Amino acid sequence: MRKKCVGIVFVMLLISMLMGMYFRTKNEEMKELDAVSSICFGDEMTLIVVANRDEITDEDEFAELLLEKYKENSFKTVRLSTDLEQPETVRVKVYLREKDFEEGEKPKIVVIYER
Repeated sequence: MRKKCVGIVFVMLLISMLMGMYFRTKNEEMKELDAVSSICFGDEMTLIVVANRDEITDEDEFAELLLEKYKENSFKTVRLSTDLEQPETVRVKVYLREKDFEEGEKPKIVVIYER
């Protein structure tokens, strides 16, 4: 009987540890910035990006990260077309949360990249 109780406690601890690791990983994934929309009109592209953060502490560093993700086409949700001519100007509107974009709030940052 005692071995059975120890076994149950062990299994419960193992499950709680695995759940903790899962939720920690899930929260880290949520912090990754991602493009949610792209609009191309003429030689200008507008990207809507969600930072998935409470704040952006270093705007210059964040702008460099955006540019890197754009050049590598490595946004998680949106893949940009590479078979068409590249736009001359890329305007990136950054919102802290997707909810901010959906509710029509002003972007936290607007980054303009010109080739």
